[in-house]
Amino acid sequence: MTTLFVAMSQELRVWDMLAGGRLLARVSQHHKTITCLHLASDGKRLVTGGLDRHAKIYDVQSYQVVHTLDFPSPVLSLGITPDDFTVVAGMANGLISMQHRQTPAEARALNPKQTLKEQKESQTAYRFRLNADFRNVNRTFNPATDIEVATKNENNFVSRYDMFLRKFQYSKALDTVLSRYIRKKKPAITIGVMHELIRRNGLKSALAGRDDSSLSVILTFLARNINDPSHSNIVIQVANTLLEVYENSCLTPQSEKLFLQLQEHVNREVEYMKHLMEIEGMLHILLASTNAQTRRGPVNIGQGPPVKVMLPSAAAAANATVVYNVG
Repeated sequence: MTTLFVAMSQELRVWDMLAGGRLLARVSQHHKTITCLHLASDGKRLVTGGLDRHAKIYDVQSYQVVHTLDFPSPVLSLGITPDDFTVVAGMANGLISMQHRQTPAEARALNPKQTLKEQKESQTAYRFRLNADFRNVNRTFNPATDIEVATKNENNFVSRYDMFLRKFQYSKALDTVLSRYIRKKKPAITIGVMHELIRRNGLKSALAGRDDSSLSVILTFLARNINDPSHSNIVIQVANTLLEVYENSCLTPQSEKLFLQLQEHVNREVEYMKHLMEIEGMLHILLASTNAQTRRGPVNIGQGPPVKVMLPSAAAAANATVVYNVG
């Protein structure tokens, strides 16, 4: 039997192609759009990933879900090794999640006294961030610099802010990612939480009611990252929201100074953009003149076919009047 699996929005449809395209099943287990499909276990299992941050594993005979994998971000692509022990998922936050399943024999060999629950919790899970610049596709890939591996401490850290987000404790979630190490070494995590707060309409509540110390941390972080093109969009939204929240508040001199520093960074960025626009206009003029010369073609003096000169006829020469200017 030749079976066709098609993902249509949140629904998985199965057709039998040899039976004239007869619809065999319609399965709807995802809460959001299905983005990828993958066959596993020699075609006995079908894995689907979706924007609901889940991967569903189906039995292709009964089309029932036999297992579900959870991911920290919407799943865009999936890959499974031939032995079905490693699942790789590309996620919307720019990370790659790798989940490895140990066999019971491997788990017992590593730690014979470990319980089944502890074995499950100790299964290896990796997350990778691609740092490569895809605008230069001819550049040689260097795993040492282009792959950033999340450490065990960061995994524990991620679970903390994720726990606060699930409990709708937005201020605590933002405080967690504004710690000194994360905001300086891993600013992308802080930006990601800010983006999630914007998506949930919880940014105002997370920024409101802060003292001078925590407000200074936020303003310093915004001033440091507002010039980063990869973060500027989110940082500008956070800065605008911060101004809305504290526009009628009495600020301390330290907070006012930090707001002025943020304004200086914004003004400097505006000047940079003006200079870039001027350079862009100059380049347009140069490219336009170059294209015009290319269309006309090069002028080669003394080369090419002889130039034909039109001479007057005999009648025109006889009737011609010659005027001499005597100085």
